[in-house]
Amino acid sequence: LHASFEDLGRLLLGWDGAYAFTALKEDLIMVGRDPLGLKPLYYGSSRDLWALSSEKKALWALGLEAEPFPPGYTLTVGPEGARWEAVRPLRRVPTRPMKVEQAVSLLSNCLEEAVVERVQGLHACALGFSGGLDSGLLASLAASCGVDLQLISVGLEGSRELEWVGEAAKLLGLRLHRCVYQPRQVEECLPEVLWAIEADDPLKASIAIPIYWTACEAKSLGLDWLLAGQGADELFAGYHRHLRVYRERGAEALVRVLFEDVAKSPEENFARDEKVCASAGVELLLPYMDWSLVQLALSIPPELKIRGGVRKWILRQTAKRLGLPSEIADREKKAVQYATGVYGVLRRLAKARGLKLREYLHQVFVEVSEAGGP
Repeated sequence: LHASFEDLGRLLLGWDGAYAFTALKEDLIMVGRDPLGLKPLYYGSSRDLWALSSEKKALWALGLEAEPFPPGYTLTVGPEGARWEAVRPLRRVPTRPMKVEQAVSLLSNCLEEAVVERVQGLHACALGFSGGLDSGLLASLAASCGVDLQLISVGLEGSRELEWVGEAAKLLGLRLHRCVYQPRQVEECLPEVLWAIEADDPLKASIAIPIYWTACEAKSLGLDWLLAGQGADELFAGYHRHLRVYRERGAEALVRVLFEDVAKSPEENFARDEKVCASAGVELLLPYMDWSLVQLALSIPPELKIRGGVRKWILRQTAKRLGLPSEIADREKKAVQYATGVYGVLRRLAKARGLKLREYLHQVFVEVSEAGGP
C-alpha cells in the first residue's frame, strides 16, 4: 500500500488469482490484468482516446476495435502517452527430471493448496461435475475442506453421460443436482449465450451453453460460486491431439504445444466461461489455474503426462493417491459439447434453416447485437 505508483503494478500483479485492476493518480491511469488472464479485459484506442472494458461490446459502441489486454502486463496512460510493461507474463518453464513419486507428491500438495485457497471462507459452492477425472478430483478435494459442495451436471434428455454422473456422485458420497434439458432450450438460451460470449464461433457456443446452464442452476440453488476443472487438459495433455503430437513429433514438441495451449487459454477458454457465468450472476473459480500449480505442471516432463498411450497419466496417479476412486480417475474424457448433446442440437437447428452452423450462429449473433441484447 505504500509502494510508489510506478511500483504499484508490480505489487498487484504479484498476487495469485483472477482479477483486473485500475489505479488513478492525478493525470495518470494504470490498468493491469492477472498473469494467467483469468478475467477478460479488452482495450481500444484512437488518436485521442484509450478505452478499456471487460466486455468487447462496450468498445464496439465507441467505434473501437476490441483487442485482448495481454495477461501479466500493465498499461499506464498519461499526458506523455501510453506505456506497456511486461510485469509478470506467463513464460515457458523448463521441464526437469522428476520421478513419479516426486511428481505425485508435489502435485498432491499443490492441488490441495489451490483448492483450499479458493474455497476457504465459503459456506457453500457449486461444482460443474462431469463424473470424470478433472471435476471428480476437485469435488473430492473441495468436499474435504468442509465446504457445503453441490455437484451440478447438465445435459440433454437421453444423454448417456447423465446416467454415469449419478454413479460417480455416489462413489464420492456427494449430493448431485442432475439437470435435464430439452432441445428447444438450446435455441431459447442461444441469444443470451452469444451476447455474453460476444462471438458466433460454433465451438465456443457449444461449450458455453452447458456452462451457462450450470451457472444458472447454481444461482437457482442460491450459490454464488462455481468450481470448474478448466485448464487441466492444457496443463496435463488431456486432448487426443496431444497424444498425436507426442507420438508423431516427440516430447519437446508436446512441451511447446502444451505451453501454447495454456498461453492461448485466456481468449480461447477463460473469457468465454467467465462471461457466461457472470451473465448468470455467478463467480467462476478455477483451481487448476493456480499460479504455483501452473508453474509446477509446466515443469513436469511430458513422459509423465502421457504414458502407455494414456493422457493425463500423472494427474490420474495423483488423483488416486488423493483418494479418488479409480472408476472416476481412469475414465476417458468426452468433450462437454458432445457429452451434453448441445453440439448436435445446434447443427440440427442450423440445418432446419438451410444454413451451415457457423452461418446460423452468425445470424443469431447479428440479430441480438442489432437489438442491443437478448
